[in-house]
Amino acid sequence: MKTYKAMEIANFFVDKANENDEEMTNLKLQKLVYFAKGFSLALFDKPLFRDLVRAWKWGPVVPDVYHAYKVFGSGPIPSVDFYSPVVDEETTQLLDRVYKNYGHLSGPTLSNLTHKKGTPWHQCYEEELSRRIPDDVIKSHFKELVGE
Repeated sequence: MKTYKAMEIANFFVDKANENDEEMTNLKLQKLVYFAKGFSLALFDKPLFRDLVRAWKWGPVVPDVYHAYKVFGSGPIPSVDFYSPVVDEETTQLLDRVYKNYGHLSGPTLSNLTHKKGTPWHQCYEEELSRRIPDDVIKSHFKELVGE
């Protein structure tokens, strides 16, 4: 599995939602990108991307992805002309699986999942701070989710 930029993974999910005529918001996108990184760490022992994940008020956030799409506010992200990533087959399967399992949920529902007691966000969040959520904390949590 190759290592990508978080924006490449985000663009994959935006493409996927638009192909399926489903709504993608920045909040929902943040959580899908986070889940993709978590499952990559748990299943392949490798980060899908190296961009930092931060603990913000509404859950785990990759700042570069957030800032790229914040122009849409809390509304849907339309199909836009941007670089559409070509990801390897193993990564495509992982991202498709994440989308199948979580893509039908709303941004607030996904945010609630990340806020549960014991989650990486819960362990790292401090009001008014943008603390990094370490990959090893994310990996440990997702290994528990997949039963390893």
